[in-house]
Amino acid sequence: MRRHHVILGIVFVLVLLPVPNAKAQYDTRLYHNETLRSQRIMSTLNKYYYANLTAGSWTVVVQMDGLWGLNFAVTVRDRDTSAVLAEAAGSSISLPFTLDEDTLVNILVEQVGGISGYFNIGVYNGFDAIVASYGIWLIIIPAAVIGLIVVVGYRGRSRVRATDEDGMQVEAPDFVIPQRYRQQAETSDIRTVRLPAKCPSCGASLSQEDIDWTGPLEAKCNYCGSVVRARLEQL
Repeated sequence: MRRHHVILGIVFVLVLLPVPNAKAQYDTRLYHNETLRSQRIMSTLNKYYYANLTAGSWTVVVQMDGLWGLNFAVTVRDRDTSAVLAEAAGSSISLPFTLDEDTLVNILVEQVGGISGYFNIGVYNGFDAIVASYGIWLIIIPAAVIGLIVVVGYRGRSRVRATDEDGMQVEAPDFVIPQRYRQQAETSDIRTVRLPAKCPSCGASLSQEDIDWTGPLEAKCNYCGSVVRARLEQL
């Protein structure tokens, strides 16, 4: 009988002992907008985190720390770990969730593929969430777009300058070509003159109708009256 009393007493004491809460295993704290780096993980070693967050939109970001070929499963649970707030799987995870009030959340990271390795983790909001999710691409992509715009603009201006410098090829009266270069019957050379595409003085676009020839390799701009010089070309 005494033995039975001892057994009952032990059972009674065990019943009174506090049962560990499921969230007790979430023992690594995350601070908002801070990255916890070089976290070791393997298939037999899950990682447990918690964070005290304010109401609003948040994003858990989990990324490999190096080329480990890892795949993760990330689960965000409420304070009591009874409800799943968000979950996702992949090699690089950006997992958004929303809180209606200030509370504690629990985050479980499991390895579901690849060998053991290391990863970085953090919980972010606002612009920090964008930076953490996209990292260096946030710099590379805008820089590439700006660089492309600069190159296209530069090439466009170069084409305009080249057009202005090349000008236009026109047929001119004989007196416009200097005497020593005028075509002779015994030669097969064909010579023409080239005018600027725009008037050097007023910037007006020029055509053969917009000028009056005044002398050898010289014409007058009909817009401003300035002298426009041509150059002789041999084809």
